[in-house]
Amino acid sequence: VYYTEFLLAQWVLDKSPWNAYHSAIAFTNNRTDEKVVFDFSPEDVSSVMNMVVPGVASESPLQAVMGDYRLVWKNQAKTQFYNRWPSKYSNFARLGQLNGTVFDRFVDWVETSYAPSFSEFQPLEVAVEGSGNVVRSRMCHDFVTDALWALYNHSVKLEAKDAIFRDHIILYASSFDVVDLQANSTRDHRRQLRFFRVLELYMEDIKEQFTHARTALLAGFKLGIPVFLHNEHQEFRVHLVPPFLNYCYLPLAIPPKVHNPFAAMKLCALGLQANLTNSTGPIPWGPMLAIEERFDRLEVPLALLLVALAATWGSAGGGGQGAPPPPRSGPRRR
Repeated sequence: VYYTEFLLAQWVLDKSPWNAYHSAIAFTNNRTDEKVVFDFSPEDVSSVMNMVVPGVASESPLQAVMGDYRLVWKNQAKTQFYNRWPSKYSNFARLGQLNGTVFDRFVDWVETSYAPSFSEFQPLEVAVEGSGNVVRSRMCHDFVTDALWALYNHSVKLEAKDAIFRDHIILYASSFDVVDLQANSTRDHRRQLRFFRVLELYMEDIKEQFTHARTALLAGFKLGIPVFLHNEHQEFRVHLVPPFLNYCYLPLAIPPKVHNPFAAMKLCALGLQANLTNSTGPIPWGPMLAIEERFDRLEVPLALLLVALAATWGSAGGGGQGAPPPPRSGPRRR
């Protein structure tokens, strides 16, 4: 059994090259020389932002802002099988050896457990200090990790000669909540859309370089806009903390090892500290979104109602008793 990968994308950050790889798990039959590969891939590979930011379907922009909209995701993915080693896979690392019975069980796991359960690509993971990885991403690398655990659970000993690194896009948080957007009020829908509207303000920069997403998240944090994360089976409200987001290479956690996003051995595209000064949302839309967020709560209409009632009561003279007589003037008798 082998870990295999090929170069998917490359960009330059601070004059240094940064590479993104697509990974898979490969097998070869030492007796017949048959080779196969299993992987998990997005159907639309044109932009990673398609997997993070959805389209918004609504009859009008006003209805969308009021919470009456439908999200259209372009993050569909599929588990694939190749009866060869495709030439695009350029790097191979041997991990272990297994027999035909275990291989058949692995194939059954892919067909009956993994493939039916996952059909969306989600590149973001959530990390909480002291708890580690609390919300997993769902990428090709995560399929490889799950595949290695499936083999390990059938007593396959796995080990790499050299460290294998994979990329992680990490959101740093203090906590998170599972949100049922189907059952909750339209306020949660409006708050979710406000988060995507913040991202939209920075979309051109993010498309140019994904690490600009930290700037967008920092702006949203200072504006008080909550962060929402979607995966195939749940929706999350994530309570971000500095440094908000990073793109890091960490060693592939080969079972029985478990991924630790706070491990010392890593290489990250951005600093491990975020600069919170000299940052604000674009004017006027950033402050307008902040005002909209603060006014979108039950206390606001109740407070306005109480103010209106108090004003009405005061204009009616305190319940119809009339105003008190003015003080008498003139000379005072002794």
